[in-house]
Amino acid sequence: MDFSFVARNSKLFLCLSLLVAVSFGAWAPFIQTVNNVDYFRLKNHPDNKYFEQFEEVFGNNEFFVIAFEKDNMFTSENLRILKEITLKIESLDLARDVVSLASVDYIIGEEDNFYVQPFLMDIPQGQDQLEILKSRGVQHPLYKKNLISSDGRTAAIVVFAYDQGGDPDYRQKLLLSTARILEPYLPETDFYLAGWTVTNYSMGQYMERDLSKYIPVTYSLLALIVFFFFRNIRLTLLALITIAACLTSTMGLSGILGIPITNVTTIIPPLIMALTLTAVVHIFTHMEKSVLDSSRDKFEALSRVLN
Repeated sequence: MDFSFVARNSKLFLCLSLLVAVSFGAWAPFIQTVNNVDYFRLKNHPDNKYFEQFEEVFGNNEFFVIAFEKDNMFTSENLRILKEITLKIESLDLARDVVSLASVDYIIGEEDNFYVQPFLMDIPQGQDQLEILKSRGVQHPLYKKNLISSDGRTAAIVVFAYDQGGDPDYRQKLLLSTARILEPYLPETDFYLAGWTVTNYSMGQYMERDLSKYIPVTYSLLALIVFFFFRNIRLTLLALITIAACLTSTMGLSGILGIPITNVTTIIPPLIMALTLTAVVHIFTHMEKSVLDSSRDKFEALSRVLN
């Protein structure tokens, strides 16, 4: 490709470049970020297709666990907290199911029959009744180390999520709603959340936090590097303006095309900055006095460098 036409019509191409940068860059603030890591899965990979078929047959089994510890979980006050939190999360339209000692059933067998009743039908007030309830909970094979620890000090609330479908912010809504429910019980009670829902959302939050820090720091570092090597304010400003124009244009184009920022596409901003810097440095380093002296004019020299 011969760049002589570009070099000799630099003002025209400068205006066109600014037009592209402004037109696309205006869309950059509207690019969406997606708070999940589902984009790590290859859409057409056989393992992913098998996983999707598995979910169609057996349904979504995504859940997260809320755990909290007390000196003794089987007191009237602590059981009340457990039951209140369970009922409040159950009332959310975002939770498919909530399992804890306050929601499970307890089977009582007799000689001729058996009957089923809620494990925590009513919160006992007497110490003897609380001890009986504790004994039932920590000895039950389905509750022990699943919903209550062996020593009766730590309880778990398991929250099952719906299949998020087309809502990429579903996990965020569920966890923020859960946080609002837990907030009144802080700081007297420390809650610990774990599970795929929490991990997925947290990684999305780390992505946004890292980007907000990484781009300004990298941009400042690039400015220092360019100035250190060329010792020229004008060249430094030209490099920074070019990098900013390329970065905002690319992000704006992503916004126009509806391509969100995910944990995978976060590599795009630093990649654009690095590639633009290499092109800028190439032009700066090759535009030497010897090139100017061996060319008919500055337009031919620039054309040779671009070529």
